[in-house]
Amino acid sequence: MTADRRVRIATCRDSAEAAVIRSVLTGHDIVVHISGEHHAAMVGMGAAAIALDVWVDRDDAEDAAALIAELREGGAAALADDEIPADDTAERADEVSPDGALVRSPVDTLARVGRNKRMVGAALIGLMLQHGTAHLSARAWKRGITLAAAQILGWRHLAAGNVAIATALIVGAVVTDVVGALWEIARTTAVAAELPPARVTR
Repeated sequence: MTADRRVRIATCRDSAEAAVIRSVLTGHDIVVHISGEHHAAMVGMGAAAIALDVWVDRDDAEDAAALIAELREGGAAALADDEIPADDTAERADEVSPDGALVRSPVDTLARVGRNKRMVGAALIGLMLQHGTAHLSARAWKRGITLAAAQILGWRHLAAGNVAIATALIVGAVVTDVVGALWEIARTTAVAAELPPARVTR
């Protein structure tokens, strides 16, 4: 796949999804390049700021986009025979209901692993870098910027000698940032899990 034939078909939410998409496309004999994947692995906690774009040959673009859409909708059809994504080695307990709908297990392994990784990353980045970065890693931009402004205001009060106000602002901003980001990740993951079930075609 030469650079002039590459087209971008999707952007991964995180490195866990990137690994699964790479596995699925490779399992269907589609050559894939995910930009920023190696940088995200090296950066670690700051990986949320790196765009993980999925690039394929323009001849494979339509098939690859369909596979990614099927994968994100929770369908099993995207997985090749006997293929298990790298980040989901546990057995999936999906079942087919009498009307032909694919019923996802109550505890989806892939979703749980992705959610847990995002929570740990958000907590670490929020405690180490502070200034609303946990919310920014959870893509809650407005709240992240507001908390960053509150913490900066706290530093200004500390420089002016107002220790009580400064402590309240700084500690409050950090705690609110971490706890709020964890709640946001849990909420958005729960919403994503409520997507309509995929239908099994015969």
